[in-house]
Order: sequence, then C-alpha cells, then structure tokens
Amino acid sequence: MTLTVMFSLALFTLFVAITPGPNNLLLAGSGAQFGIRKTVSHLIGIRLGLSVMLLVCASGFSSILTTSPILAATLKYLGLGYMLWLALAMLRHQKIGNTPSNSSPFSVTQAALFQCVNIKSWTASMTVIASFSQSTHYWLSVACIITIFIIVGLFANLCWVWLGKKAAALLTTVKRTRIFYATLCVLTIMSMVPLVVT
Repeated sequence: MTLTVMFSLALFTLFVAITPGPNNLLLAGSGAQFGIRKTVSHLIGIRLGLSVMLLVCASGFSSILTTSPILAATLKYLGLGYMLWLALAMLRHQKIGNTPSNSSPFSVTQAALFQCVNIKSWTASMTVIASFSQSTHYWLSVACIITIFIIVGLFANLCWVWLGKKAAALLTTVKRTRIFYATLCVLTIMSMVPLVVT
C-alpha cells in the first residue's frame, strides 16, 4: 500500500469516524455522564469490534450480505431498532452526577458487540475493504486498513468523549441536562435516516 493510498485511507477514516453517528453520540453522552477515564472501556470496545468487523468483511461476509437481501434487511432493521432504543434511553438522564442506579458506561464487550448492530459500522467496513484492499498482498493491505482505522478512529472518538466531558460543566440543571440528552437522542435518530432510505 503506497503512502498516497494510506493518506487517502486516513482521510476517509477520519471523515467516517468523526462525523455524528451512534458511536460518537453515545461516547459524548458517556463522556458527559461518566467522564473520560470511565469511558475508556467504551473506546477500546469500539476499536476492537470494528477491527473484528473489518476482518469479517475482508473474509467475504460483505459479499454474502450483497447476495442475500433477506439477511441484509434483517441485520439492517434489527440494528436500527436497537440504535433507536439506545437513543431513546438517553432521555432517562435527569442530571449529571445523578446516574440511574442501573446505568453504567459500556464495557469493552458491550461496545464491541454493539458494532454488530451498528449499521454505520457495517457500511463503513464494507466500503473501506472494497475501496482500499489490494489484490496483491491482500491481507497486508487489510492489516494496514485495520491499523489506520484504530489510530485515526481512536482520535476521532476521543474528540467526542472530550466534547461530552466539556459539556458536562454546563449541565448544572435538570433542564440543561434534558436538553443535552434530547439533542443527542435527536442527532442519533437523524444519523439513522440515511440508513433507512438506502
């Protein structure tokens, strides 16, 4: 993989990883509610889950999805349903620091498994493997893709956690907190709209 291709891949990854989507909006909420340190497990889980997903797509699963409309549709609508449930769950937060008793940051496992139903992650993984993997030294190019996805994606995700942490300083009342989480909920649902119409 040439430096030019790697640079293009890094730009693509940055665009995909830093734009609003379920992962980033959940990370912003977690950063606000739990802080940066407690959100590290969520960050690691996302990177781990996406790395496995890229390997799965590179191994041919994306071609199975394209030839099986029923399987693709099932995965799509199960994922959209779960993401909608998570978005609406944000509305339970009343005030920063007053976390519901059953609320906690995503664990590494939970964040990794969430990628299985994250349609944006599937779309990005299939696109990047199709666009940047190379027939010569195929698995080496896949390894480069995964490495760049981890490094650039981690930076992008950390920006959202930091944004959430900074927002927490302003969320001193129930009203402000409700507005913050309602905004995250609406943005999460809006990020799903393009996935519904495709």
